[in-house]
Amino acid sequence: MAIRRTSPFYKGSPDEDLSDEENYFLKYHREQFLKDFPKWKQEQEKIIRELRARADEVDATHEQTNKINMVAHTTAVFSRAMSFLGIALAPLTTRGSLTLSAAGKTLGAAAGITSDVTNLIEGSCNKKVKAQATGHEPTSEPEFKQVDEKSIFTAITNIMDKFQDTSKSLRKSRRAYRVAQAKPSLAKAAKYRLTGGKVSGKTSTYVQKAFDGTPLGMTKSALLEGGAETAVHLVRDLCNLSDTWKKLKDGDRAQRAKELRAQAQELEELVTQYSHHYERLQQKIYFRSVLFCFVLFCFVCFFF
Repeated sequence: MAIRRTSPFYKGSPDEDLSDEENYFLKYHREQFLKDFPKWKQEQEKIIRELRARADEVDATHEQTNKINMVAHTTAVFSRAMSFLGIALAPLTTRGSLTLSAAGKTLGAAAGITSDVTNLIEGSCNKKVKAQATGHEPTSEPEFKQVDEKSIFTAITNIMDKFQDTSKSLRKSRRAYRVAQAKPSLAKAAKYRLTGGKVSGKTSTYVQKAFDGTPLGMTKSALLEGGAETAVHLVRDLCNLSDTWKKLKDGDRAQRAKELRAQAQELEELVTQYSHHYERLQQKIYFRSVLFCFVLFCFVCFFF
């Protein structure tokens, strides 16, 4: 954004003093400059205040979303840890494995939904500020209505998918828990199967059907693969948590807020420069007026 061009007095790239083109403008349009500058300065100072206020608003939203993301990433870490324990304990305890796996999936869905909503809120704030900066003031509608329909639809779709997947997983876990209570021998066969033991094809089919969607329904190789994948995701979530914590600790500022403050600073420097030229012209006019009065006084005294 070329803020310098917002000035009605700007005619070229100014140096420390006025450029030749600006000197020409002030020489032949001095009265216009002296007349228009005070109003223009007030307008620019208002714009500077608005830019900084918007930057503060963006930073406040960014800080709030970072805090929410901190909670979401923490929840995600607990979710991965519980899921990993659910897989690791599957060959040892039926109840513990099913309970931890179900809790891990629930917390994971909560973390994902929180992240989706947070991104939607921050995107809404950035869009509102961008609209204000380009002169298109948004209405006083709720923030969610200021986000484009595509973003809302995508966020709602993701949330609904997570909710449906979690509900489906919880139903499977509840069914598996009931089967394990009703048929301990089948649960025992499932655990024996996870340790690499061989069971009949018919029993294996019953186990897969009864414990589908849970660690107890996996084979040994599938369990090891699932555990490795969960461990990788756990490390990734820990890295995300560490990055978010660092941002909060260091007082990280949003990129959009930095751009707005840079625009305000550039405009403030422009106003300062022209204020200096305005004061110089005012001084010249004052001294010339004093000199004229002095000459006129001397003239009157000489002839009268």
